[in-house]
Amino acid sequence: MKIAGSPSKFAPPRFAVALTAVLIVVTAAVHMMGCGLIQGMQDNECGGDGLLEYDGEYALPGDPCGPCNEDILVCGDDNELTCEPGNTRCDAPANFDAESTTDTVELTWEHVENAAEYRLSRDGEDLATVEPDGATPGDALGYTDDDADPGRHAAPADLELSVSGDRREVTLSWTTPDSEPGTTHDYELVAYYEQPQSHQSSAVYAEAGRLPGDNDGYEYRWGVDDDDPADWSSDGIFTSGDEHMVDHDVDPAQWPEVSVDSLQATDGDGGWDVELLVEDATASVPISTFEVRAVSTDSGESVGGEAASETWQPDVEGFSVEWLRKLPDEDEDDFESLAETDDIGAEQTSDGKYAPESPLEFADKLPELPDEYTYRAVLKLQDYYQVGDEELQQQVSVEAEDTGYRGKPAVFVGASETGASWRIDPDGEGKWDYDTDQDAVHATTAGPDTDVYIGTASFGSESTVQESLISLDSSDGTDNWEVSWPNSRIVDLELCEDNVLIVAEDDATISRVDPTDGSRDDIVELDDTSVTSIAVDSSCNVFTASDDAYVRHISFDDDSPYWQHTISSDEDGSMSSGQLGVTSAGHLIVAATHSSALKLHILDPQNDSLLSSYVVPEEEPDHNFGAFNDLVVDHKDRIYVAFHEWRLIENAFDTNVPAYEGYIHVYEYDDFSDAPNKLAAHHHPAGDWGEDGFFSSAMIHTLAVDPLGHLYYGTRSPGERVYQLPGVDTKIADSDAWSSPNWDFDEYSTPNPNPDNQDPDTGGPEDCLTDPDEFSCVHVRDITVSPGSYAAFPDAWDDVLDRLDDSDD
Repeated sequence: MKIAGSPSKFAPPRFAVALTAVLIVVTAAVHMMGCGLIQGMQDNECGGDGLLEYDGEYALPGDPCGPCNEDILVCGDDNELTCEPGNTRCDAPANFDAESTTDTVELTWEHVENAAEYRLSRDGEDLATVEPDGATPGDALGYTDDDADPGRHAAPADLELSVSGDRREVTLSWTTPDSEPGTTHDYELVAYYEQPQSHQSSAVYAEAGRLPGDNDGYEYRWGVDDDDPADWSSDGIFTSGDEHMVDHDVDPAQWPEVSVDSLQATDGDGGWDVELLVEDATASVPISTFEVRAVSTDSGESVGGEAASETWQPDVEGFSVEWLRKLPDEDEDDFESLAETDDIGAEQTSDGKYAPESPLEFADKLPELPDEYTYRAVLKLQDYYQVGDEELQQQVSVEAEDTGYRGKPAVFVGASETGASWRIDPDGEGKWDYDTDQDAVHATTAGPDTDVYIGTASFGSESTVQESLISLDSSDGTDNWEVSWPNSRIVDLELCEDNVLIVAEDDATISRVDPTDGSRDDIVELDDTSVTSIAVDSSCNVFTASDDAYVRHISFDDDSPYWQHTISSDEDGSMSSGQLGVTSAGHLIVAATHSSALKLHILDPQNDSLLSSYVVPEEEPDHNFGAFNDLVVDHKDRIYVAFHEWRLIENAFDTNVPAYEGYIHVYEYDDFSDAPNKLAAHHHPAGDWGEDGFFSSAMIHTLAVDPLGHLYYGTRSPGERVYQLPGVDTKIADSDAWSSPNWDFDEYSTPNPNPDNQDPDTGGPEDCLTDPDEFSCVHVRDITVSPGSYAAFPDAWDDVLDRLDDSDD
């Protein structure tokens, strides 16, 4: 601290001081002589006796007082004078000033009369107290602030950056501004006077800051996104002009982050491929912030100035995707590379991320492969930046289990009265037919290999019924084996995933059969029932529906049901024509024909509980709905039901006869909280009476859905016919897709197996018009789909290759 005190050049002469003292003495004497006698004889102005004094001298109330004569005398409680502070502050320090240097800020002012000390503050904080030490009014006083913030250079102006081709070297350029002080401090000075200490002057102010030293150069630093920037570069001081190139070595942890929501694998529309789709792919690219500041070392330390900053986010030129697949039982690293999808542009989204300009799609066109695969997509950024010859790419892998189908399925059809079965491909081409030499074929099913199983019946005398179970090779229709049982007739077949064949017969006999030779291992006989349908779940649990209104879970261990559940009520009446299906969650779907309505019931076999019931179709009072004919649950848990209504038509003999019209509804399997969502519907109307005395009855007896999503149904008509409808997904996309079938097939159908059995009044088969289940009526009884692949049918390779060449599918 430096304090200076010296006489002021404005001090009065000595003779003036002496003259003033004489005048004061004379005035006081006169005052005492003229008033003394009066005051001695009466009270003084404060109510007491004698003369009033203050500070040893005669005084009266109202006289000035205080260190700077700005206060006033007043009468106190003891009849004496006291000095009461006034409202005016004492004189403030004069000529307060602050001067900047490289190392300090110099503060100066002039001493004022009677000031006892001076108090300094900087930016609102106490800085120092300075005493005048004998200075007279007008003497110069001062203080040196050597703790002020160091001076800083102004921020570089017009900072710009550019990036070289390998995106590693960043060039920074700027304009050097004029030097300016660093932090500017606000200084405040107040003078404090002699007693009483409450006396102080008004504050005076000045501002200044330390000057920066010589500009020794510039230094830089940078950080990524919200990370703290690196320290200022220790070797980054450079003076070669206002442009410099710096290395931009991004840590791998700060590379772009690629994220993908999911990869979906679905069946292609053409059925010959699996379509892969990567959803919600984005790349979060880091933003680098560069800072540059001038530095000075004049004071022996490196002092940085204000920094200028600029940000840079590298552009993403595009993406590439590598598509891979492997069989589920292969090791994790055994993925086979299918293809590389390049040249996918990138676009910046509203949140600053990047996304592919087009959907990331790929079609795996290999129909000869088995049906289960794991697919993977490896998404990469293209041309982000490089270090030397090494391209830095962030990649992310997403996987999906393919639930689609690899190969062309075979559709197998069983025709009732003709006793024939045949195979049709999804394109409507018939491959072969097989004559069973039996009266009827009632049920078919197919395994994952090349075998198909059919159940038949022949009728001898009224008391004799012969039924047969036959295994055929699906590739050419030749028989593998045949077994015959003298019971009623086979009404349904199901093949478990553990390669056990479940056979249901009309007399309520349920059997477990070895599919390799047809031998029966276990048999359960249900009393007083007529089984209409069976279903098996993924664990080979067997469920049955029967006309006694019960759904049963069959136990082969003790020859009795685990449980049986009635689904009738007083309102619904007993169940007939019950059809069963099983969802992937293990819930049973029951299509039940009641006396009052057609209903879908959903059961939970785990606790034998009814989850929900729906009326199908919706209330339509003008229709005469008959019964459910079939139910199918596909691999996506969509529920397909076939039912019919009847109406009277006029035939060629001017007689009204009943005609049957078929309906198919498809429902979405949901959480049962509301009525099911109907995805699609199809109406197959009855035809007109033909010249041959037959009409085309359109009762739909059977349904099947192949893994490609196509729906097949068979009708009762003068000749067996099979129809194919587009998949439900196509139907949803195109409301007219189900207005007519893709094709119908009747190459192996027979117009009338018994032309002599005709009604003389109508010309049609006896009982066919009134009872659609009579065997004299010609209709397709059952359709099943084999999950076979083209590997089983080498003769079809040319056809496959032609389709792949000629179609985008």
